[in-house]
Amino acid sequence: TPYGRNISGVCSSYIQTLQVGQQVPLWTTKGSFPIQAIQSTTTPLLLIGPGTGIAPMRSIALTRHYLRARELSNKYPQDLLYFGCRKRSADFLFGEELENLSGLSLYTAFSREQKNASGGRLYVTHLLREHGAAIYDIIQSGGYIFVAGSAGSMPKDV
Repeated sequence: TPYGRNISGVCSSYIQTLQVGQQVPLWTTKGSFPIQAIQSTTTPLLLIGPGTGIAPMRSIALTRHYLRARELSNKYPQDLLYFGCRKRSADFLFGEELENLSGLSLYTAFSREQKNASGGRLYVTHLLREHGAAIYDIIQSGGYIFVAGSAGSMPKDV
């Protein structure tokens, strides 16, 4: 961690205690993102996935990329993906993949490497304010906004 502490993940620590061949209980729950919005390649999406929230946003972006690749028409709106973390080199694990997806405009905020207009750290909220007109267009055209990540103050800030 930034403070020099070792933190073990809950799942990783559990799996480490298992014996080879031991079964692991597993279940799934229905997600809250409306699948029809994801599958409709003509509906614009605003994806906001700071930090750990990038996982479901990556899945959505990849799904739409593959769905659009199967269509004959290239007439679809650009989806916007906002991602933020501390450092590009340590936290932007799927950056190259995301940067190369068709139909996706990727905006990143690396808070320990970039500055906002006032000279402070750059966060996703700064980018959202900066791109207010494009976000307004998505809302006005019936698009969907998906937010995933920390349950702390991030959703309220966004």
